[in-house]
Amino acid sequence: MDVHIDNINGALNAGQVNRALFLLDSAYSSFQELGFLYQWKKNSLYAMIYLNFDKDLKKAERYVDSLFFALEGREKTYKEEFAKSHFIKGDLFRLQNRHQEAMRSYYQGWEFARLYLDPCKTSTLTYQLGLFKYRQNQFEEAIPYLKQAFFENQECPELNLEYNIVNPQMYINTLALAYEKRGKLDSAEHHYQRALQFLGRKGAEYPHESHFITMARGVVKGNLGGVLYKKGHIQEAEKYLLESISLNDRPGFDKYDAQTAKMKLAELYLDSGQLEEAKDWIDELEVDMEAREGLSETNMNAFLRLSRLKWDYAEAIEDVGLAYQNMKAYQILYDSTERASLRGRYLDMEESFQHMEKEYQLSLISRDNQIKNIYLYVVVLLILAAGCLLFLVYRSLKKTKKFNRKISKQNMEFQEALEALEQSQAENTKMMHVVAHDLRNPISSITMISELLLDSTKLEGDDKTLLEHIKTSSENSLNLVGDILKGSNEQETIKKEPVELHQLLQYCVDLLKYKAEEKHQKVLLEVNEVIVPISREKMWRVVSNLVANAIKFSPSGEVIEVALRADKNKNVARISVADRGIGIPDELKDKIFEMFTEGRRMGTAGEETHGMGLAISKQIVKAHGGNLWFQPNKDKGTVFIVEIPL
Repeated sequence: MDVHIDNINGALNAGQVNRALFLLDSAYSSFQELGFLYQWKKNSLYAMIYLNFDKDLKKAERYVDSLFFALEGREKTYKEEFAKSHFIKGDLFRLQNRHQEAMRSYYQGWEFARLYLDPCKTSTLTYQLGLFKYRQNQFEEAIPYLKQAFFENQECPELNLEYNIVNPQMYINTLALAYEKRGKLDSAEHHYQRALQFLGRKGAEYPHESHFITMARGVVKGNLGGVLYKKGHIQEAEKYLLESISLNDRPGFDKYDAQTAKMKLAELYLDSGQLEEAKDWIDELEVDMEAREGLSETNMNAFLRLSRLKWDYAEAIEDVGLAYQNMKAYQILYDSTERASLRGRYLDMEESFQHMEKEYQLSLISRDNQIKNIYLYVVVLLILAAGCLLFLVYRSLKKTKKFNRKISKQNMEFQEALEALEQSQAENTKMMHVVAHDLRNPISSITMISELLLDSTKLEGDDKTLLEHIKTSSENSLNLVGDILKGSNEQETIKKEPVELHQLLQYCVDLLKYKAEEKHQKVLLEVNEVIVPISREKMWRVVSNLVANAIKFSPSGEVIEVALRADKNKNVARISVADRGIGIPDELKDKIFEMFTEGRRMGTAGEETHGMGLAISKQIVKAHGGNLWFQPNKDKGTVFIVEIPL
């Protein structure tokens, strides 16, 4: 889309208004649904063309109205577009000679920009105000706005062609024009040279923007040639004017500006007595002007200037009849252009701005008064509310004293109950230690007897395996009793050693398969060889508890699947125990890992549960730096998963 806009601007610079309108129509008709910003850009381009190039104020007004219609309710979202829309509307009012309304629209746009936009975005609007003063021939008053626009532009980040090249060179060039019109030719020459230096630097920094920079250099050189001509430096002036024409008098460049340079050159030749050269340029200008389209101010002023050149040339060659004819043509054009523009030329923008500033301040004072009245009503309501609140507080204090006496009595009762509870807890702990102590002897006896039987008898097959399981189970149980007696913390007392985890799982499954066979169940084991640093006895307790639970909560005839895999990506060993049992209801899912949980249930064959196994298993796995969790099985039942760091 930006390429289309560049082509449209190129056509306008070449004076091809109808081609620009055709390109604009075709560019946007190729898009079925335009976004908001493209719609706004399209309508603003149409408005600009009908205001500045093909003066048709009725069409321009329709497009200006569409800008505000599209922005209704979006002013704070599209702040820059809203501010610019006010300036476009101000241009419309200015051309309609509705100067007070133009001033109001400019002011509203500028004030909005200063409130909501950064200086970079505001600079283009500040420049528009300076340009308005310039067009009124109030050149001295225009200079501060043009300078301010340039300094505001210094706040722009390194973004694009517009902020880095187009705008700053335009601000410097227009500032130089204001100095030239004011008669300060040295200042004008200085700023034209400054603009050329700026474009030279940017040409080195942005070689891909050479087309625009070349065109801009042509404009500045033409202006510099004009000011040198006024200073009497004829040869230098001629050189710059010819360079300007050679840069811009070609397709795709600024032919309007080239025609301006040709007029300055014709004036120079007339003034220096080079009448043949002057005649050649005047003839060439007449051909150029025939190609101009539209009735814009720029076109009308160009025709007026060419008419004056023809008059001056006729006088220079002392052709009285031709001079009179050209003088009459000049007067007719002057009456239709210059006098019309004089009607609003000296409108005092500063006075208008001050007037609007006063109106704005009065509106603020009025709004402040309204706000103060609202505050007053709010204060009165707050005072009434405070009175009611104080009354309620007084009543509450009387009730609070009564409640405090009750609470003090209840606190004493709670303290007595807490002391009784602590005493009961101590007795329970003592009883647990007594039970654990009493269990040591029979478990030790079982361990010793199993060792004697294994040493003294020649058992084989399942009998020997079963006796070894009894010995190992009793040893693990003895370690558990020892932990209870010491009251130790799993995290502090854990001792790790390299363990072949696949063998540990095989052992647990072999030990519990007899229990599964009682319920006609099968325990399937699928493992890979994995060695991890763990406490053998404690991890045996975790796996045994998970497999035992799967047997307990699975119906008769079901299959329990135990698997071991090493996940190298996560650097963990993963154990899974999957059953097709009764599953875990939603109301119990957050409770099953609690010690003495309320979530315990009877097994499928009436087996009792104590609500401790999963809580202890979770603590053991955490002490190993791992994690234990569960998830629903894809068919039915539950899958418990243990992950231990490799």
